[in-house]
Amino acid sequence: MEEQDIRQPMSKRTIAYIVLAASVLLVIGAAAILVFANDSSLEYAGLDSSEISTEATGVAYAAPVALADDSDSEADADAEEARDESQDDDTADSSDRTARSESDSQGSSQSNSSNNRSSGSGSGSSSSSSNSGSGQAPPGSSSSSSGSSSSSSSSGSSGGTSQSNAPRTITVSIEIEARTAHASDPQAMPSGFSSGVLLARRNVTVPEGASVRQALDATGVRVNARGAYIVGLGGLSEFDFGPRSGWMFSVNGSFPSSSAANTTLNAGDTIAWRYTLNRGADIGAP
Repeated sequence: MEEQDIRQPMSKRTIAYIVLAASVLLVIGAAAILVFANDSSLEYAGLDSSEISTEATGVAYAAPVALADDSDSEADADAEEARDESQDDDTADSSDRTARSESDSQGSSQSNSSNNRSSGSGSGSSSSSSNSGSGQAPPGSSSSSSGSSSSSSSSGSSGGTSQSNAPRTITVSIEIEARTAHASDPQAMPSGFSSGVLLARRNVTVPEGASVRQALDATGVRVNARGAYIVGLGGLSEFDFGPRSGWMFSVNGSFPSSSAANTTLNAGDTIAWRYTLNRGADIGAP
């Protein structure tokens, strides 16, 4: 009986020792595993991917490498997107500068065009009055002898009007006569002519640079014109005394080759309108 009591307590102590020893072994093992794991991590962290074994440790470190690659790809994508946005901004800025430059160019072009139109309108009357044309050609000639168009005739008078703002004027003398027609047939002369004279020599004042046509208009005599060509004065027209009859003018005794609207006068000039029966041969025209 005593032997049984002694063995029973010894078995309990043995079990306690075994449990304690197992616990110690477990603690030591866990600590060793932790130390080994830390050492392995430090060792493999300094190695190139090509040096890592393709065994179980290789699998453990494949994931960090892949993560690093993904991070690099994302960083590259972000950088590429930033570059694209920068290029878009540069393109937008360039477009804005181009638009502003075109707008400034158009504004300058419109300003120059407005100035050109303004200067062109100022010179319109003078250019229209300088149109070339034949003079008061002898009557009976072809229709081309009528000279320049009616716009040239009207521009002559309008040119004087535009220059009326200038204070300077000139004085010229003018006469209108048809003595040859009166001598040929006094009864055929229209009223208003006295012994073939429609307007005795008189002075008229016209703007400086005025034309013969402007001086004629200044007399108040009724004028019948076809373009720049003077067809009739005071009711006496070309062809009234034959196919070679009509009106011609001279300035200071000379018969100009230009029309009355395009012949410019100087102060003191003498203008003579004469009716011819023979295309100027009977009044001294060449």
